[in-house]
Amino acid sequence: MCDELIEKYKALSSRMRDWIMPVIKAHRRRDKAAAQAALDEALAGAAAAGLDEDELAAVRLNVLYLDYHSVRQIDSDTWQRPYFEELSAKLQQPQPGPLSESARLTRLLMLQVEAERDGLIEFSPEQFEELFGQIDPRMINPALYHFIGSWAFEHRQPECLATALEQLTASGGQTMSDYLWHRLHLMHRLLQGVAEKRDVQEMLQWISHPYNLTEFEHTLLEPCRRAGLIDAEIEKELKRKADVLKYTDSGLV
Repeated sequence: MCDELIEKYKALSSRMRDWIMPVIKAHRRRDKAAAQAALDEALAGAAAAGLDEDELAAVRLNVLYLDYHSVRQIDSDTWQRPYFEELSAKLQQPQPGPLSESARLTRLLMLQVEAERDGLIEFSPEQFEELFGQIDPRMINPALYHFIGSWAFEHRQPECLATALEQLTASGGQTMSDYLWHRLHLMHRLLQGVAEKRDVQEMLQWISHPYNLTEFEHTLLEPCRRAGLIDAEIEKELKRKADVLKYTDSGLV
């Protein structure tokens, strides 16, 4: 039964990507009307896909969270506290089966990590441990380990960060996972006090979206400065990367 559940989760995850990508792409174009239409279509498509109650609930929670996450990254005027509170309330409600309950817990943890970073809430180590302890480790995807590692860095929890990095390493991955791995690797080495300039350079190579660069500037730039890792060469690379990503994000390439 456990193996069947895992396979069911993997199959559902693949289908969810097809439903949510039009929403994410519309947000990246900053087209609110198209994003809302794509969100409505994604939810309607899931409802018409012959899913059981547990699967459908899992899809709805994942789609709603990813819509919030995309808006938060791209349109900071929209995602403020009311949107957070609305989604948080939905993620506090128990779900009808193991897939949807897993989706609820993992997305709630992601939401709490982001909300603390945005100054909306506090997410203490005790609260983190209580929530994380409820999540079935077999149902964790690589993205969650990135959130865990980010939280651990902010709270200076080196063992938790090391575990997240280890799990992300074991997951393998694509380009975004490479960026996430290098970001967590830099965080880990900063906490250990052994980070080097090349760690910053390697992470910057994998940044492919303006939000990722903004995230670096808000979260890691100052710790890197304090560690003596930001010199004229890195400053020049940051400016070059910002110019390239601004040009790309404008739709000109």
